[in-house]
Amino acid sequence: MFCCLAVALHRDQGQGMSICRNMRRISANIGLVCLATVGCLFVLELVIRAWHVVPVNDYRPIFNRSASYQMQPHSSMVEVQPEFATTIAINGAGFRDKEFSMAKRRGWTRIALIGDSFTFGTGVSQTERASDYLERILLEDGLNCEVYNFGIPDTETLVHVAVLRDTILAYEPDYVLLMLYIGNDVVDNMKVAGGRGKAYGPPGSVGYALIDQIRMRSQLYQFVLMRMAAIPPLQQWYNEIKTTRRWGEVGEQMEIFSRSSEHDEGLWEGTFDALRQFVSVAEAHNVHSVVVLVPARLQYDTKLWEKLLRAQNLDGKAFRLTQPNDVLSKFVSETLHAEVLDPLAEFQEAQSQGAEVYYPINGHLTSGGHQILARHIAKYFQGRLARSLE
Repeated sequence: MFCCLAVALHRDQGQGMSICRNMRRISANIGLVCLATVGCLFVLELVIRAWHVVPVNDYRPIFNRSASYQMQPHSSMVEVQPEFATTIAINGAGFRDKEFSMAKRRGWTRIALIGDSFTFGTGVSQTERASDYLERILLEDGLNCEVYNFGIPDTETLVHVAVLRDTILAYEPDYVLLMLYIGNDVVDNMKVAGGRGKAYGPPGSVGYALIDQIRMRSQLYQFVLMRMAAIPPLQQWYNEIKTTRRWGEVGEQMEIFSRSSEHDEGLWEGTFDALRQFVSVAEAHNVHSVVVLVPARLQYDTKLWEKLLRAQNLDGKAFRLTQPNDVLSKFVSETLHAEVLDPLAEFQEAQSQGAEVYYPINGHLTSGGHQILARHIAKYFQGRLARSLE
């Protein structure tokens, strides 16, 4: 009996050791697979970076290193993205537009637009931007107007003040329009002014932070997502994934939409100060200054906004989508006594009717979005300039 027991125990020990060896072997194999996978991903990352296959807003081919806030005169490039391929041609003054003339035509009104990539026209041809549509509308109405575009991608409002002072004034504009993009300009201005950090950011978990770093830094990650999102049936899916996470620009918009930040001086003061300077410089040279509030997609794509609230389990009552417009409009009109234009209602109407006013992947305005901007601005000039002709 004892012999049988010993044999059984020996057999069990042998099976246990065999199981342990198998587990170690499986673990080792899993480790090798993971290591090989990481290695392959690393190699793919290097290949993608070496071949520059990720379509990004890379304007280095036309960037002018010898002058601040200008492109290389007479340079050109083709920007390729999953949703568009556009030719960008730079004029002799270093901006994306027709050639500028220093001499003004007698009896003509000169209008200058300054802003970031939404003014520059990322994603659309030169003739499909708000500035070009605006000029055509006014000319068709019999108003002798010429519109110059001084848009510069990836710039803040203080840069626009510098461009107004150092470049635009030399062309003697009658009106200068500051195109203030609600999507990120307020928070960017806060950062430039040395303000506090964002109230809304990714949750503090290590896993979430790791994914966020991969999303921001990995071109392989961007390549896979953007190639998938380039497939028409997946574009809306990508848009929802991108804008239902509190990452980057979405997080910044959540902050300025939060009701609790309405009276947060640290959040708004950078923009207020830049606007003061802009209006002051224009007034000092007898130029009419107008601030145009370019809406963010979450403000007019209400379905996307509702999905964001559900995805993040947020109370919609804690936010007000028109809050930045109200705060900025009040400051510009009541404190600076300047004109402010807000086309948000037109964007909301167009979006509700199914119009394509922005690119789901890239996020910039389509030709339709630029037309809405132009028509809203045109109404202001149609009334004002028509009265001056009477």
